[in-house]
Amino acid sequence: MNSPHIGEFSRGFAWPLFVVAVAAALGCSEPFRPGKSAGAATGTGGSAGEGGSTGSMGTGGSTGSTSSVGGSGGEGGAASVCGDGNVDAGEQCDDGNSVSGDGCSSGCTLPVCGDAIFDPGEFCFEQPPVSFSPQVIPLAGLLTFDCGSVDAGIDVIASGIATSAADLEKAIVAWSMKIGSRYAVTTSHGVTGTATAMAAGELDGNGSYMDLAVAHIGKFNILKGTGNCQFALHDGGPLTGEGRDIVTLNLDKTGKTDVAAVSWETTGKSGYLNWKLGDGSTTSKVGISGSSYALAAGDLDGDGDDDLAYTTKDTQGSRLVVLTTSFANNVVSFATFAQFTLTAEAMDIQLADLSGDGKLDILVASPLGKDVRVFINNGNAFAGLMPVAIAGGSPTGIAVADFDGDGDKDVALSVAQGPIDDVQLYANNGQGVLTAAGAIDIAQNSPLAIAAHIAAADMSGDGRPDLVIDTQTEIHVLLRAP
Repeated sequence: MNSPHIGEFSRGFAWPLFVVAVAAALGCSEPFRPGKSAGAATGTGGSAGEGGSTGSMGTGGSTGSTSSVGGSGGEGGAASVCGDGNVDAGEQCDDGNSVSGDGCSSGCTLPVCGDAIFDPGEFCFEQPPVSFSPQVIPLAGLLTFDCGSVDAGIDVIASGIATSAADLEKAIVAWSMKIGSRYAVTTSHGVTGTATAMAAGELDGNGSYMDLAVAHIGKFNILKGTGNCQFALHDGGPLTGEGRDIVTLNLDKTGKTDVAAVSWETTGKSGYLNWKLGDGSTTSKVGISGSSYALAAGDLDGDGDDDLAYTTKDTQGSRLVVLTTSFANNVVSFATFAQFTLTAEAMDIQLADLSGDGKLDILVASPLGKDVRVFINNGNAFAGLMPVAIAGGSPTGIAVADFDGDGDKDVALSVAQGPIDDVQLYANNGQGVLTAAGAIDIAQNSPLAIAAHIAAADMSGDGRPDLVIDTQTEIHVLLRAP
């Protein structure tokens, strides 16, 4: 595995040029006259200037001169100057300026991971992971958004089972981070029932703070954000069975945020898609085939409302199912738009425009299949690309952001593989084709730890995407640059 600082894209070295002065003897055209010997045709070349190239040849002595010494040598070459646009001896690059962070440093050296400078095209995370105990086992995952903390930065919200022996109730915990400081627990909220999944959105209609939708066994809760990372119970609804994943979305084009969740009823071994509109109506459901662990929402057909993509496993195998939605006469309805066979049951699904055409594409991570699938949205159909095989582990989570600064979306994966899990990075060629670009080792503090959820967010406030990953026992923050 690689060290905490990963490799960047290959760069061609600009090799220095060497100039060699060659003196050629020239014949004398003037007739010989007694008592007056001709001077040497070519003088000795001047010595090289400090740091420069060899001086030019001197001018030959005058014909008929009593001196046999040639003319004076040429001046030595000028000393090399970093920033003059010329790659001289001792320079790896020279882009004509003395500014770092543009692919050539102020000292005319090429970028290196770990030099604390972010350069275009780098997949480097310039600082070692910042790790801390979440005080919960984040079975429901983690979210990154500003929950109204005092630093006005991005916060980390985790939900799961509290690890304190004195308080075994289920909990939601939030952390606030100031740039350059460590995380600190700001609050903990008890939640009745096992938290199994959560999502964020503007759910109470006041537009002040982001709210939470938290799935449990048999129900989901909507928690209203009240500022400073505090949440209060606002609403909720029933779920049939165990909530497996939950999303916030717009089903009815009213501008109010709705909630949808997939659930699994173990007794009857039946799967369900549950939803509740933001107008306060009752929760509805439809049956789906098999057991689903992953759900995503977004406008996949370009009609202005959100559609759904989920993964499922039944007697026919593992599949990706894409549903389009419609809303008429106050009724939400779904239609199957596409289905794809997967190598194994998937644990995460994300929507992002990987091909740069403005349409949402689909990414699916299958831990048992040890691969990631990309499905490109062509408008009226989805085209599945070749699976991306994961080296040495099982992908459990997907984060999407422009990590190398070239304008298209790249991919980071949380990969479980034993005592040392890792984050694997993949560069996008602009058409959705992913190429391995490095990895970051995540050392575990417990044999029970496993890389699970991952999210991309600007945690340091420098305008570049960082990464947050949980391993069930710890949360790690990977920063791009100081």
